[in-house]
Amino acid sequence: MSRSGSDVSQGQQGDCVSMQGRMNTIENHSQPDIVWFEPDFSSICSVGKRPFWGTIKFEYRPQGQLLEFISVEEWITTLSSQELVIEDIARLAFEEASRVLGDIPLRITVSARTTVHAPVMAQISRGGW
Repeated sequence: MSRSGSDVSQGQQGDCVSMQGRMNTIENHSQPDIVWFEPDFSSICSVGKRPFWGTIKFEYRPQGQLLEFISVEEWITTLSSQELVIEDIARLAFEEASRVLGDIPLRITVSARTTVHAPVMAQISRGGW
């Protein structure tokens, strides 16, 4: 398992966003072509200061490692106490998944629902999606 990474990332407008959890990996013995995982999250909007919720969709073409789902879910629980916008969540998830998986085809899609406005989505990808 991989267990290293940064604890702090820059948030919107220079705010410091602290992420204490870390994603881990396991060996890729089954050799799937594409892995897709879409856990739920909740957070507090850094603009409206209201709670919101949604999903973070992880899609990737694995090579030597797979994301270990329990560590991803534990990492996501750290979002619930953070003031973030969905673009921050997409960037943080992309950075952390990239850190443990390396430079592979990866797409992160954050879909959120709020009590203030229509559903919103942010996506970051690399590697020919």
